[in-house]
Amino acid sequence: MSSRLKRSLLELRSFPGQFWVLTLGILIYVAAAALAFPFEGIYLHRKLGVSMSMVGVVFGLVPAAVMPMQFWGGHLTDRLGRRWVILLSVSMGVVWFAGFAFVTQVWQVALLVAIESSLGWPLFQTASNAMIADLLPPEKRQEAFSVSRVAMNLGVVVGPAAAGLALGFGVTFRELFLAAAAGCAAAGKAKAQTPAARRRVLLAADQSNEGGAVMIISTRVCRLGPEAPAAQSKA
Repeated sequence: MSSRLKRSLLELRSFPGQFWVLTLGILIYVAAAALAFPFEGIYLHRKLGVSMSMVGVVFGLVPAAVMPMQFWGGHLTDRLGRRWVILLSVSMGVVWFAGFAFVTQVWQVALLVAIESSLGWPLFQTASNAMIADLLPPEKRQEAFSVSRVAMNLGVVVGPAAAGLALGFGVTFRELFLAAAAGCAAAGKAKAQTPAARRRVLLAADQSNEGGAVMIISTRVCRLGPEAPAAQSKA
């Protein structure tokens, strides 16, 4: 084993347990979504008789219409906290796939698409990225984000492959969507069981203010020293 690989493994072992629980939740959530999402258009066309043009409108124009709501995600993440926003977004994934299993009209599909596009994956990605930044110092975030992207890509590969095998063995589209909903619920459960972040205090010299220091208590930040303005950010 090369020394570079050993250093990388030691670096990963130094990541907090909360990060690995979050990464597991990301893998489960993406794999569950990928289990059903590639087949939704086929389901609408074959089972509900929706034209492919209308499928394109529902999956293309509806998300574009609710896109302005996605800009609200960062503010909501800071206001409510990362964990609650992640749980909200995963819950919307459950609603999305469970609802898709029982839709009978196009407007119902459009409503589900609007809900998921505004409160589902965009919020999940925003909050999970913010949580990674909270859990790790700047010098370790590049590796952390790389690991999270590997988890996403693995989920995208595993989900459709498992779905194809399931359909080959006679599983119905409805059962596939319900399995995806169950997977989203499992991701939410994994996140809900994330250990509470340990209270940590870091002191660092403030290069821009002589004699000043920055104290980080959990995720609340304040400046100490001469002319100490208070600044707080809620995670």
